[in-house]
Amino acid sequence: MTGYVILRHTKLKSYGEIGGSLDHTYRLIDTPNSDSSRLNLNEHDFNKKTDVVQSIKNRIDQRVKERPDNVLCVEYLVTASPDWSGWGTDKETEFFNLQKERLIKKWGTENVISTHIHRDETTPHMIVYIVPFDEEKKVLNCKKWLGERKLLQEEQTDAAEIVKHLGLTRGLKNSKAEHRTIKQHYEIVNQINEINEFTPSLDNLPTIRTFESRESYAKRVIDAVLPDYKKAKIEAIQNVAAKSEVAALREIAEKAEVYLNALDDVPEQYVDLFNNKIKETASLIKSKNENIIQKEVEKYNNKIELINTHKNNFECFYDYCNSELKAKIDNEKLLKKEYEKTENWLKKNNLTEKEFNKGWKDDGSKIYIDKPDFYMSEYEYNSLMMEYYNNYKNNIYKSSKELDISETVSILKQNQENQIDKTFQNKLDDYYESFEHVIKQVDVDLERLKAAKAAEVEKDKARSAQEAINEQIAKDALEMYMQQKKAENEPYRASRSSRSEVNKDQDNSLDNDNTYRPFN
Repeated sequence: MTGYVILRHTKLKSYGEIGGSLDHTYRLIDTPNSDSSRLNLNEHDFNKKTDVVQSIKNRIDQRVKERPDNVLCVEYLVTASPDWSGWGTDKETEFFNLQKERLIKKWGTENVISTHIHRDETTPHMIVYIVPFDEEKKVLNCKKWLGERKLLQEEQTDAAEIVKHLGLTRGLKNSKAEHRTIKQHYEIVNQINEINEFTPSLDNLPTIRTFESRESYAKRVIDAVLPDYKKAKIEAIQNVAAKSEVAALREIAEKAEVYLNALDDVPEQYVDLFNNKIKETASLIKSKNENIIQKEVEKYNNKIELINTHKNNFECFYDYCNSELKAKIDNEKLLKKEYEKTENWLKKNNLTEKEFNKGWKDDGSKIYIDKPDFYMSEYEYNSLMMEYYNNYKNNIYKSSKELDISETVSILKQNQENQIDKTFQNKLDDYYESFEHVIKQVDVDLERLKAAKAAEVEKDKARSAQEAINEQIAKDALEMYMQQKKAENEPYRASRSSRSEVNKDQDNSLDNDNTYRPFN
């Protein structure tokens, strides 16, 4: 049977939109229109969602400055009419291969990041993720391929032309049909597949009348329930045969028969009281159940809120770690480039670092070459490399403590079984591979620094005590020396004192003698 080629595309302008799309592609979120027993039939170029995201980032981050209006990625849906006779045959494989080759030729090999084929839904289809990078202008330029209506029309024609031999044609050209996005496409599919079962409500059945026959009461019961039934299944009833409709009505009548049989054993004067008690009891049960459900809902919502908080913390930490790692790598690359310049300069001038630093060559001649701006000694290079590494470790450690990332990871790991946490499993794995050992190493380094600091404090205490002892020893030695000197000078001071007394007596005798004596 002849069918039509179907193309849909969606422009993704943030990594959040890309992640949401990939969650659907990898079935990390609930997909009502998919058959879980057929998941093994799906095909993916990458095993994990994170690998696709990283490939997209590798194509964008290192080459393009991000802007809010940039289209980071284009998501394509490629399929054909559900009634095409080629589904499930070799034609299906050829169809997807030809469409993939066409997209690679149109967008470029490096821009086509990944392809995914879904066979777990009613109609097989292929999802393609493309980065619109313009090699000529070196910018993201989605308008180059999707900016004009003419380009879209040409693509529809080309997509149909290459598979014409498979029994597929192009849709009506220049039709008034509006373009449908991938999201809109899936919404329509889900609406088609959603069929809600109807369960008649027996809460508001009419009261049996005095002397009313069972047939009459059954008819009134059916008349009371039928409007709700028709309201819930109005579209379905239009497509149901008369036989099915009669069977549905008979089922309602059979449920009413149980109620009618129960009334046979109840006196008529108690029928109203009986009905009121039933309604009252039903109301109480309903109210109690609603309270229980409300408490469970609140409890679950609190849990979801807590998990979402930790998810946000983890996302922030994960992005921060990646940015810090990128900054560290960039700094190291710049540093190595400067050091390579130094080595090349020394080699060009037939010098060694040792000669240049001392200013003399081995032959005794002086070096008169000025040091260039980029010159970097081995000591400075190693010091800066160590500084970059320590800053990286310390920054990650500080950020992890601020967000209490260990508790965050623990909570997310404990809730792996919940659907809400499955989307973060790949990120958690990457965290353990990339950053956990860094944080642990920082903890070890900090403990080592604390031990070294404690040892230094003890050394200072011992040093202070020894200095006090030495000071006391010096003080005691000085005192002993002074006492020894004092003892040694004691005879001298005694003799001097006696001589002073004799001289004093002589002076006094001279003062008291007024006789004039001439020279003898």
